[in-house]
Amino acid sequence: MILYCRNKYLNNMKLWIYIIVCSTILLFSCKRSGSGYVDGHVYEAGTNTPISGAKITLSYYHTSEAVVNQTKTDANGYFKIRYSKTALPGYRYWVNARADYYYIANDKRDISYKKENLEYYFSPIAYTKFHIINLTPVNYTLAISNSVFNTPTIITGNAYENKTAPNYLQAVGNTINTIKWNYLDSSYSGNVPVNVKHDTIVYTITLN
Repeated sequence: MILYCRNKYLNNMKLWIYIIVCSTILLFSCKRSGSGYVDGHVYEAGTNTPISGAKITLSYYHTSEAVVNQTKTDANGYFKIRYSKTALPGYRYWVNARADYYYIANDKRDISYKKENLEYYFSPIAYTKFHIINLTPVNYTLAISNSVFNTPTIITGNAYENKTAPNYLQAVGNTINTIKWNYLDSSYSGNVPVNVKHDTIVYTITLN
């Protein structure tokens, strides 16, 4: 009788250990699965104004990238995106944010192992055009860039010319932009006054 009770006790212990192990595995697999949602906000850098209509994309990546779900921010800049695809070993989950007429340096967040409230800060894009006053008797070629968008715009012109070039340079809005240009094998720089977001400001360069 004692042996029977002991065997029964051991069997019950094994059963409970089995249940605990299975529950633990299930719990961790659920955490690894993409079951649930991720949410967050998108704001304008410098003003903290909510940005509505920003496009939010949730993707997973293994040997190639595939979109799981997409949504857009509401009037308060808030988004909530659901996903339920199982995160198999080696799979990574990413949240990507984009908004028209805004620049962001880091728009892609890895949420494979940590689901948290995400906050994005987008810098508004603005534009700079250039008024060139050439006081010299030679033609000129200027390569103009700024500290954020390094792709230069090339402006050419004639001797003793005074004109506003049709070219424009993308800039960061609501802040001062430092621009650089090369002329006759020399480098120059200057600060453009605060660019109003989504607007264009004209900066004058005098060659002498």
